[in-house]
Amino acid sequence: MNIRWPRYLLILATVLAPHAIAAKRQAPQNFNDLLAIANESKSKKTNRVIRKFIKRRGLPLVEKNQIVFLLEHKNHQIRPRILHDLNGFGALYGKDDPALGQMSRLGETHWYFASVSLLGKSRMMYKFKVGDQTFTDPHNPHSLTIFNERCSIAQMPGFAPRFSKKELAQVKPGRIEKHRIKLEGEEQEIFVYVPRSYDLNRDRALPVMYVNDGGLFRNDGDLQTTLDALMFYSRCNPFLVVMSDATDRREQYRGNSKYRNWYVYDLVSFIDRNYKTLQSADKRVILGGSRGGLMALDAVFHYSNRVAGAAVLAPALSPTNVLRDLKKSRPKPMNLFVAVGRLDARWKKDGEDLRKVLRSKKIQHKAIEYEEGHNVHAWVNLFPEVAAYFFPFTPQKTGD
Repeated sequence: MNIRWPRYLLILATVLAPHAIAAKRQAPQNFNDLLAIANESKSKKTNRVIRKFIKRRGLPLVEKNQIVFLLEHKNHQIRPRILHDLNGFGALYGKDDPALGQMSRLGETHWYFASVSLLGKSRMMYKFKVGDQTFTDPHNPHSLTIFNERCSIAQMPGFAPRFSKKELAQVKPGRIEKHRIKLEGEEQEIFVYVPRSYDLNRDRALPVMYVNDGGLFRNDGDLQTTLDALMFYSRCNPFLVVMSDATDRREQYRGNSKYRNWYVYDLVSFIDRNYKTLQSADKRVILGGSRGGLMALDAVFHYSNRVAGAAVLAPALSPTNVLRDLKKSRPKPMNLFVAVGRLDARWKKDGEDLRKVLRSKKIQHKAIEYEEGHNVHAWVNLFPEVAAYFFPFTPQKTGD
């Protein structure tokens, strides 16, 4: 049976068919397609194509080992920048460098792009900067607070948290207790994480981990959630965690002798008086990230008879003399856990230099690299390995 189409439909089909074919041909499947379209097409059409592409794919784009970032920016007199772990957030050498993180314009469109190569289990933090204004990615809903600033998250498909949501939902939590202790004549708040096992077996003394920048780990890093899961799933022996903060971090975490003495004598003695603890030096560990890691190393170096263990995470050692002093000293009964971030562009070398000194001095240690940058969320993610190293799980005998 022959169907006779109305004349106006035939005309409409004739007019629209080429556009439909072109639209299908131009629908980008990946960033390379998008780049080719941007270089060939007019800007207005391409802007629409890019928006549709982003709506379908989301941002940032993860393609094989590449992460591609896109930002819409209409003032072409000012090039936007992307600041992230791999360029030290634009300040690799301590000061902002306008040349770092410059994004490239996508053809003649209103969009700019940048890309980085990452390993399959990496997680990177980033933000955009235009002029003096910094902001998170408007097309990426995932962000975290890093040193009091909000940053967007870009992660590879292989990245996964240490504990799943299902595992965390079954955890029975410990508790955090607050105390006040005097530091240089002023009262200082400290917080102590107490695992459930402490109350279930009051006869059992526990080792202690002291955490520098305690507020950062407790609040931004949500450390208790990880500690609860560690204890509940017996990834290590239970331990107490003391979270303290310096009153002047820049001064007290850089080899300050007064603060060091207060820490290893006043603070440690206070905890031993108020809790049932194992009171030998090898059952005490100081953990810190960045300058907090420097302080942990410095305290154990000077007082290994009081605290013998240090977890030194992404240590910011420059420009102090701690490595020089360590090289010149006689080997001490220390035990160190050193972690270096592969994405930590600014401080990675300090950690690598520390590992070289520890090997040359034959000081007991474990050194690892992790697939993140310089932030508390990465350091909290290392707690399972740190705890298993210093306090490995040993089943308790019946009746103990």
